[in-house]
Amino acid sequence: MTILVFWQHDLPTPSCLLSELKEWQYFWKQYTPTLPLPGNLIEYVKYADVDMYPNIRVLLIIGCTHPVSSADLWLATNQVISQKQDHGLMSGCQDLHS
Repeated sequence: MTILVFWQHDLPTPSCLLSELKEWQYFWKQYTPTLPLPGNLIEYVKYADVDMYPNIRVLLIIGCTHPVSSADLWLATNQVISQKQDHGLMSGCQDLHS
């Protein structure tokens, strides 16, 4: 969770990040592309609607501006998020599907 704390001041709604990531993951599991999947972060930003995924959009934009070495941070963040999701820490955020 300490990695997420590093970025929390840059996020519009940091308390809902984990819930938003779950919705983002669901979106991509349900995605049936007529075109190839995005090949880089800049292309993924196009799918991160500012109303539906405000935190993810900000993180993707940050990722676009950091050197490639920040991929290690992204991998570590995903591991922490997965662990926290497994423990049900997403309560308190509104369901983004409603």
